Amino acid sequence: MTIKRITATVTTDASGDATASLQNATGLVYQVRYVVDGGTPLATGTNISIIEDDTGLNVLTMAAIGTSSFTRSPRELSANPANGTVGTNSDLIAVNGDLTITVDSGGNTKIGTFYVYIQE
Repeated sequence: MTIKRITATVTTDASGDATASLQNATGLVYQVRYVVDGGTPLATGTNISIIEDDTGLNVLTMAAIGTSSFTRSPRELSANPANGTVGTNSDLIAVNGDLTITVDSGGNTKIGTFYVYIQE
């Protein structure tokens, strides 16, 4: 098992919005880490989403992330292949391509760094 780290630093515009691309994210999303900037962290009410560009797959969405660094392990609930019933087991999220991080309500000219760990 190999883990690849993809990094994106976002800087919000005057309206508090930003986007960043995470290229070549192919494999299983193992973890997402957000690290605050020491001088100009994203605002308390910042909302984020990480989406696979080609399919629109939602990897992670969070509202009002606060001003502390965090680590999340995004998962999706698995379904029974025979009848499609969603179970309680969760699986790593498979991605194949580029991801986009979208930030809104982040404050004027604020900075944050996101690390996405992909199991190849």
